[in-house]
Amino acid sequence: MKIAQTSGNKSQELKTKTIQGLLAECRGDEAKYIIRSCEGKLRIGNAERSVLLSLAHAAVLHEQEECR
Repeated sequence: MKIAQTSGNKSQELKTKTIQGLLAECRGDEAKYIIRSCEGKLRIGNAERSVLLSLAHAAVLHEQEECR
């Protein structure tokens, strides 16, 4: 959402920093899928919907772990 809503002066730089932050926190194959989703090369049906659902699920799991 942050990347999609970023606009205006230096928006490209802000988007790049956001993606860098995501990549820095990746484990395992996560970085590969973030890069592929940014490039639009997931090669799966309903790619955008699948990615959004997966990201939402990951966000919920991350928050649950932080609450423990």
